[in-house]
Amino acid sequence: MKPYPVTQWKNDCGDRMNVKELKFPHDTMRKGQREIMDELNEFMERPVKKVVMLRAETGFGKTATAIYASARVANRIFYVAPRKNLREQAEMTARLLAEKNPEYEFEIITLFGRNNYLCVETGETADTCINSMIYRCPAAPTNVKKGAEIYYEDIYITRDGTIRGFTPGAPYCEYYRTKAKVVSMNNNPKKIQIIILTTAYFISEFIYSREITPADIVILDEAHNIEHELVNAVKFEISERALSSIFREKYTFPKRAVEEDELKVVLGQLRIELERYVEDAKTQLQTTYMTKREQERLIRNAMRAMRLISIIEYLLKRNDLIPDFIEKRTKGGETYKILRVRVLNVDDIFKEMINATTAKDGTMFLMSATLPEKDEMGLGIDAFENKYFVGKSGWKKSRRPVIILKGNRINYANQDDIMPTVLEQIIYLLNEVIPENWNVVIHSHTIKNTKMFEAGISSQTTRTVLTHRMGDTNTGEEKADVVLSRFKELKNTGAVLISPSMTEGVSFDDDICRLQFIVKAPFPSMNDVWIKKKTEQDKNFPKKIARITLEQMIGRIIRNENDYGLTVIFDTAVAMLLPKGEKPFAFQNVKFVNTFSDVAKIIKKFVEIGAEENKTKTPTLISSVRIKIGA
Repeated sequence: MKPYPVTQWKNDCGDRMNVKELKFPHDTMRKGQREIMDELNEFMERPVKKVVMLRAETGFGKTATAIYASARVANRIFYVAPRKNLREQAEMTARLLAEKNPEYEFEIITLFGRNNYLCVETGETADTCINSMIYRCPAAPTNVKKGAEIYYEDIYITRDGTIRGFTPGAPYCEYYRTKAKVVSMNNNPKKIQIIILTTAYFISEFIYSREITPADIVILDEAHNIEHELVNAVKFEISERALSSIFREKYTFPKRAVEEDELKVVLGQLRIELERYVEDAKTQLQTTYMTKREQERLIRNAMRAMRLISIIEYLLKRNDLIPDFIEKRTKGGETYKILRVRVLNVDDIFKEMINATTAKDGTMFLMSATLPEKDEMGLGIDAFENKYFVGKSGWKKSRRPVIILKGNRINYANQDDIMPTVLEQIIYLLNEVIPENWNVVIHSHTIKNTKMFEAGISSQTTRTVLTHRMGDTNTGEEKADVVLSRFKELKNTGAVLISPSMTEGVSFDDDICRLQFIVKAPFPSMNDVWIKKKTEQDKNFPKKIARITLEQMIGRIIRNENDYGLTVIFDTAVAMLLPKGEKPFAFQNVKFVNTFSDVAKIIKKFVEIGAEENKTKTPTLISSVRIKIGA
């Protein structure tokens, strides 16, 4: 594909921007990409502090569009994504862009937390590194103190400009070397750095250590979750058991929830105790003989204490703290508390991030399939020049019908009475209507529902049942990504995946899943004190969160132009979430049906058309609109 036309803009200093003639990473652009590319490129080239917002349907090609448009005008790009599959997709796209444009030097860096690197001395994960904790790693720069230097290749440069070398003869620590490339400045106009990292890592490094310096462009994938990610990044959460383990004596929180002033006193005292513990740990490591296991335990506790100290220091500066205590029970029946402290609003953090990113006429690029309009985000975007783009894939809406069964209006008060009936209906469909080789996903909404559905379907059908119970730490079950991988390996076997949390960031494309059930409208629980406080600020807040979550859920099974899938919802309350006016991708083919028998007929017809399509290998018009209800 030919390079995109180049225009030239002058910045405030009169210098020309480095707008590059690059070929698109793929052989062709999709129709939707071409429709917005001219306008997007023109806006990206403006030499001003700006925010780009791209809402694009599943399959639009957001990753390729964002990386390509950014690389044309910037020499350094951060691609920030919360999930591994998104980061892998970004890395693949970046490498394709490099292959298409060999005249440029591409440096593609994937940066993770310390626990993803091996120590060159011990061969074990670097998160238990003794030397990094006391800042004397022989593989790191000499006399390094975290946050005080900029590293690059074989040298590092201190803030006062002094140039020093690495310890002679020592092997290089891969974590430091990778970070050196990230924080170094790129002044070569023919070199393009694309740095891929997790959302949590990017935010925590920005807030606490400031080691990630301003980039030309920061691309935030799954940007609809940015408020949630920011709140979690500055969340303080620790249990009485963890503190008892650190201090080697029983530690107990107050018996009641504390007010903000009291909370700050508690946090201040805890910080002093943690700081004292860290200093004692450093001394012990240097002066006391310990076994390797004892060392590792002490290091883990000390590093966790250091992380808690940095969070506490940040929280003590805030005036919008929301504390709550969560009660947990051990397998032995012992009750203990977890103290959780969150901030109510993060718009100030986000504005600071944008300011840092756009310090030199840079860009914050937000993208998501469910990115709200800018006036809904409430994160201070209006303070910057911004533009909202909507990308459409052009796929037929008839291939992604959504049917909603009337009658059930489920809430937290009545769900225990209604869910057994929903389970009976799903079991009937699995046994009598849905083909034995069709995989099914059930979005169960809660851990309690997950357990009930797992028991019922396992005992009353012959299907393989996989579950993921987010937050249930005492089950010893496999992690979500492992369960998801197993489910994908079982495609065309009739497997059933039951999960309360796989609502976004996963793909059930093609034969992996053709049918998904949503048992309840995904309204957030008002038992969460943070949700409750946000709702006091904005009464529509729960509805906004639920609408985004529902749209994400529906989009899990339609992942490419020839894909097709049916979504069945058992809760009429979702009617409150359907947007008025122009409908986004997920809500363009929604039908309400009166009875469960109507649901069964639609699924049966959908199965028949799907079987015909698989047999002829020719896409057909799959549409619940063409099925006569009640016939």
